[in-house]
Amino acid sequence: MGLLDDIIALDSQLAFADTDAFAESVTYKPRSGTNRTISAQVFRNLEPMQDMNGAIRYPILIVVANSATTGISATELDSGADKINLPWRQAGDVKDYPLGQPESQDAGMLTFRIFGSSR
Repeated sequence: MGLLDDIIALDSQLAFADTDAFAESVTYKPRSGTNRTISAQVFRNLEPMQDMNGAIRYPILIVVANSATTGISATELDSGADKINLPWRQAGDVKDYPLGQPESQDAGMLTFRIFGSSR
């Protein structure tokens, strides 16, 4: 990696280090591996979106470190088959949600938008 990639990777490690202030613990469930607890920044209460059938959906944005030890590595991700386990609402019941293609990624982070059922 180049210097900028190194800086981005270090920055992401700091962002996910303090689960009390910046992130929460979620469970990553790779289809072909062992489940593990990782730190994720979870953004709830985003603007609702209308799907192709006209139903209103409420997305959650999840940001994780691009790392096979502290987050999810882009190289290990099996989009559509891997799942993430978290509560839809803060302190709610946890449930598995499929992880599709990352919405964005760089040397330090992966960003996913997941959809549950309507509120």
